[in-house]
Amino acid sequence: PAPVVLRAHLPHGGEVEVHGAVDAFAKPHAAGAMDVILRRLDLKPFAPVADRYHTKLHDGLLTLEGHVEYAPWHKQYALRDVALENLIANYVYEPAAPKPEKRAAKKGGQKAVETAQDPAAEIRIDHTRFSKCEVGVVHAGVDPPYRVFVTDVSADLRNFSTRLKDKAASVLKVDSKP
Repeated sequence: PAPVVLRAHLPHGGEVEVHGAVDAFAKPHAAGAMDVILRRLDLKPFAPVADRYHTKLHDGLLTLEGHVEYAPWHKQYALRDVALENLIANYVYEPAAPKPEKRAAKKGGQKAVETAQDPAAEIRIDHTRFSKCEVGVVHAGVDPPYRVFVTDVSADLRNFSTRLKDKAASVLKVDSKP
């Protein structure tokens, strides 16, 4: 494996730092293990990706620290700390989605189930913190559309995992203003 060290300031704000190693010649594809730190990553540029999942992402900053291992035989995303600050996001509910979107959503849902059941894929987050967030649901299937939301959400979540055998996650604190 070749050592990898990367430090960068991102164009929309934030910093990324990566320390680890990559085996570019692993079969059938490259493999690696890295410690990753993201600081204050602006989420607005990810809005087009969120749109695909019926989520309108308006604002927010992401900070995370953890360890990622990716190889054909092992996929682990072990994050120690994740923080979402000033997130403004809405899930858009549309009961009459066009068929291609339904097919894509169903395929995405199936992939999520496969990943959760795949013993080689593991996502663990030791601590997640939400601060000053606004989250809502928009019902776009009625006239006029309406939005239900909570503002100033702050919450602490511990021990999130996609592995069913792991200990259950717990919510330590939730504060919000309806």
